[in-house]
Amino acid sequence: MILGLASTLALKGNTNEAIELMERGLPLLINEKLKSTMRATLCFLYLKAGREDKANKLVSELPHTRESREVIQPLIR
Repeated sequence: MILGLASTLALKGNTNEAIELMERGLPLLINEKLKSTMRATLCFLYLKAGREDKANKLVSELPHTRESREVIQPLIR
């Protein structure tokens, strides 16, 4: 619920509030796909808030594209 509220706040332009909620909610996530999505969203919110240092640090936690389903699945067939 925290991340849903954070997303809504971000869409309404309440960047700093959205960042605060995402930072609180991200460690609670178990689903890795959702974690990656929220990390990516948080990177863009950091940029919007002028916090490039935070965005650059967080981007290193995003998954590598070579490990995605879209890249690996065609190689298996």
